[in-house]
Amino acid sequence: MLKENGLLIFLIVLILGLGLAMRFFSNQGSSLPVPELNEVTVTPIQTDSDNPDVFADFEKQGNIVNQNGQWIFVYEEPGAPALTVVLNFTDESICEFNGQEGECNSDNLSNGMRAKVEGRKVDDQLTVTNLTEID
Repeated sequence: MLKENGLLIFLIVLILGLGLAMRFFSNQGSSLPVPELNEVTVTPIQTDSDNPDVFADFEKQGNIVNQNGQWIFVYEEPGAPALTVVLNFTDESICEFNGQEGECNSDNLSNGMRAKVEGRKVDDQLTVTNLTEID
């Protein structure tokens, strides 16, 4: 009888201990913060030292193509291949070809050229601040 009572008490303590352990460990995971997968931190790149309010919000690598006299930049993002933006060059645009600075015009741009492009994107238009040819 004493053995049976001891065994019964042991089983009750064991079941209660397992229950408490499960409760403790199941609450451990819920106290950790879980970041949202779709949160993105954007750090703007200042591009105009004369105007601190002007920021580049676009920096990608891709290819330049000429479509109907307009220069188009074709690039990719995860899950979105072949995105396009129209390139707009200004007097402040800086272009680098073969490691040397050159004018941002059709004489220096070539169809299919691989490049890194930085600038300010509004809708499907990109005002180019820097364009660097990639070999």
